[in-house]
Amino acid sequence: MNLITTILSFFGNHTPIIAFLGAIIGGEETLILLSILSSHGYLNIRSVFIFFYLGILVSDFLWYSVGKSKLFDWMIKRK
Repeated sequence: MNLITTILSFFGNHTPIIAFLGAIIGGEETLILLSILSSHGYLNIRSVFIFFYLGILVSDFLWYSVGKSKLFDWMIKRK
């Protein structure tokens, strides 16, 4: 039980960074997990949604930039 308490306190203390990185790495599945934890009172729902939204924007921009890069075009043409 001590491990679960430690994990939940870590999530509670670092909600913005967990939500931001979770959006970039995990996607919408992470939002579901964080929303469930917020509904039980472990996280602040406003922080989750604000930083998750910012993480999704950064993630979408990064994937868009990769798709528009000259290196990606070169890899497609080389095929």
